[in-house]
Amino acid sequence: MLRTHTSAHEVETYRKGLDRWLISADVYRRDEIDASHYPVFHQMEGTQVWPSSDITEIKELNAKLQKELESCPLIIEDNTTISSTNPYQPTHDPELAEEVTKHLKHSLNSLIYRLFGSQQMEGEPLRVRWIEAFFPFTSPSYEVEVWWNGEWLELLGCGVVQQKTLDQAGKSLFLFFSFNNISSSLIFPHLFPFPPSTALIG
Repeated sequence: MLRTHTSAHEVETYRKGLDRWLISADVYRRDEIDASHYPVFHQMEGTQVWPSSDITEIKELNAKLQKELESCPLIIEDNTTISSTNPYQPTHDPELAEEVTKHLKHSLNSLIYRLFGSQQMEGEPLRVRWIEAFFPFTSPSYEVEVWWNGEWLELLGCGVVQQKTLDQAGKSLFLFFSFNNISSSLIFPHLFPFPPSTALIG
């Protein structure tokens, strides 16, 4: 069976005991072919593991990442909140869940700046926007967009992994965040635009 997303490999990867990982693989969708869509493309997924018993390290790391981001020409639009429609999970300690969510956001803002910051027009800060979302395997969940060539470009979905997924993998004493949908069909046409097909034919 052809996979439609790399999340199909989450449980087996968690079972390997890694504290962080990236998966890059080909995925298949029923997409109409156009300038930014194709039925086959590569998708990247990543995760970070945090023991539920230790909050000190992640707090220190969050403070360091926040300071680094504040020095970047970057505008982050984030009006998301924790609510009944996008909650922390009831089995998670709220303080630790908050820190894991912060680390997710700091990590992805840093990644997006590395990908797109050098491509911005000189003197213009990069704009990133966070939006509340729903995904069946994470809570809270978010989508992330970047302002690119005069429009908002959807980059990825992310969130704190549902505890039942971790329990299935034998990781009940840990919290994870995960992101996916960083795909060749979304990013490459914008960072590395191809000439029109007519130019290639002619």
